[in-house]
Amino acid sequence: MRARKILGRILWFIQLVTTVLFCYEMYISSMVSGTYIYAILGVMVVALLFTALFMFVFTRKKPYFVGFVMALLMSVICGAGFYFLHGAISTLMNISDSNIKVTGYGVYVDVDDEAENIEDAADYTFGIVAAQDRDNTNQIIDQIEAELGSEINVATYSDMYEVTDAVLSQEIDAMIINAAYIVVLEDTDGYEELGDEIKAIAEYKVETSTESAENDEEDGIFTIFISGIDVTGSISTTSRSDVNILAVVNRNTHQVLLVSTPRDYYVTTSVSGMQKDKLTHAGLYGVDCSMETLSMLYETDVDYYFRVNFTGFEEIIDALGGIDVYSDISFTSWTKKLWFSAGWNHMDGEHALEFARERHAFAAGDNQRGINQMKIIEAVIDTATSSAILNDYASLMSALSESFETSMPYSLISDMVQKQLESGGSWDVQKTSVIGTGSKATTYSAPSQYAYVMIPDEESVAAAKEFIEKIKNDEIIDVDAASEDSSASDTEE
Repeated sequence: MRARKILGRILWFIQLVTTVLFCYEMYISSMVSGTYIYAILGVMVVALLFTALFMFVFTRKKPYFVGFVMALLMSVICGAGFYFLHGAISTLMNISDSNIKVTGYGVYVDVDDEAENIEDAADYTFGIVAAQDRDNTNQIIDQIEAELGSEINVATYSDMYEVTDAVLSQEIDAMIINAAYIVVLEDTDGYEELGDEIKAIAEYKVETSTESAENDEEDGIFTIFISGIDVTGSISTTSRSDVNILAVVNRNTHQVLLVSTPRDYYVTTSVSGMQKDKLTHAGLYGVDCSMETLSMLYETDVDYYFRVNFTGFEEIIDALGGIDVYSDISFTSWTKKLWFSAGWNHMDGEHALEFARERHAFAAGDNQRGINQMKIIEAVIDTATSSAILNDYASLMSALSESFETSMPYSLISDMVQKQLESGGSWDVQKTSVIGTGSKATTYSAPSQYAYVMIPDEESVAAAKEFIEKIKNDEIIDVDAASEDSSASDTEE
């Protein structure tokens, strides 16, 4: 009898602790309204009283075991609730309210150069790009001069190609350049082996803060820039954006409009003045530049950004147990030779990433890639809002923390969760893409080189603007129906 009472008290204390922790997490999460919190708290208090009554007041075995089982069950429920809530809150707080931009720079020399560190290069001539990133480059120069205790010799060049050629031809000894430019260079004909021809003898970082546009969250409408990058290190590192999607969210109508823009779209960026550049290059100057550039293109405010590191994205999809994606055509991917059949495909992380990146297998190239990327996003949303989120919860939270960041405030995210729990209902995701024609042109980032660009199709841009305007005006849109009507009109003409 005595041992039974001691065991019962221990279990009841565990129930009390897990109940307090669970209710506290509910309160601080701001995801559950006060009415529901009070109701749940009432149930928890009643459960504590009942288990105490059954285990401590009644002396017979049967009531005791009823109370014991109830205490055990409530402890498990509250413990699990605390675990899932705590994980979600920690992850969301970690990835939200991000306003830091990290730009990485390297000091590069010829691979056969004897220098191994910046001290070995004290008397070198350092090449820099004259215009792009000049403020940040000047900061790096100041850091180098502070380390060396003397001024360094600097030579300026018009773009990344000219300064790289100068190093390779030994016209200069070294170059100070945005590390993200190296990937751009390696994608250019004639520079594919650059990584084997140069080496970094020093690395530096410049951290700056970014500010999202002010948004009146009370109107229930906002626009998010979804950027897909592929970099090692911090997700905040500036990089080309291979995925450029605007998500226009209307919480009043429960509609989301996804607008995909090809990475090679030839547009005026917010830093290039009147000179045009590839949209993907805007990411080299920070996520804020990409947001401003898309805002200019579609003549709409872009309130927040949501960055995804697609290398870690594989882990997220695997943690969800895979996703189901509809492919318009059958094809084999260019890079990993993975096969996708026309129709529904169940994809693990590797297949989903390959599906999102592929463009060479399609006659429509980047246009089809943009469509596929939106399908991946929609599939992840569908899967993440189902019970699949529990498949490997710990791995999912870890992958989210390492691969995602957003400037959306936690308060907005938690409020959306709360409203969704209260009102329920599904979301209608509409998708549209702008198109263009391939061409060759010089760009702001590389004025000395002709590169592949996509000249925007103004009709498709105008149609996207119209959809954005309608959804922001609380109108229900149907992109497919509008496209069919447009095709019918063209046929009649």
